[in-house]
Amino acid sequence: MRGGGVLEYSGGELGSDQLRYERRFAPFSVFSTPPVVRYGQFIAMTTVPPHIT
Repeated sequence: MRGGGVLEYSGGELGSDQLRYERRFAPFSVFSTPPVVRYGQFIAMTTVPPHIT
């Protein structure tokens, strides 16, 4: 909306866009992406073997 001239941003007390972005996403910096799991490994981990009666 700022690009269309609807909102004006003065920077004010909240700081710059970069500062607000960094503060907003800082708690998530401790997470990393999970390791890649190949399809065969995924099937082996998620398939429930049939019960033998």
